[in-house]
Amino acid sequence: DEFPAVALAKTYNLDSQVGESSACATALLCGVKARKETVGLHSGGKFLNCSFQSTFQSEAADWAQQQRKSTGIVTTSRVT
Repeated sequence: DEFPAVALAKTYNLDSQVGESSACATALLCGVKARKETVGLHSGGKFLNCSFQSTFQSEAADWAQQQRKSTGIVTTSRVT
């Protein structure tokens, strides 16, 4: 397959040089780096202390749906 554009990603967390899957998913889907062991929270959110609504980060799918666009997931493996 050939694509018209290529993108690179640096997979590390705000508080760790080793990328952790939930924080890396937040970075990929929301466009912001996150702390390890958090998902869907911006840098103000902390593990086991994310009760404040202001720490939640909107994601790319939200932005698209607000513009009345369809969204979905494409994967080459199982999603559980």
